[in-house]
Amino acid sequence: MRVIHEDKETLKLSLSPEKAQHLLMGLREDADSLGETARQLAEALEAAGVEPPAELDAEHFEHVGPNE
Repeated sequence: MRVIHEDKETLKLSLSPEKAQHLLMGLREDADSLGETARQLAEALEAAGVEPPAELDAEHFEHVGPNE
């Protein structure tokens, strides 16, 4: 993430689509505790076309030993 423009009333950032997706997901998950500014940011991300990342059904880890 990097700052594009900043003044006393506005802040413009640039971030990758993947980071924007994860930011939106976090804002949605914690909306009740984050407050009005977080809700406005989530709405701005959605208005810009950002969607949260697709959720995985389940994570799967598999270990293959050296002899296999």
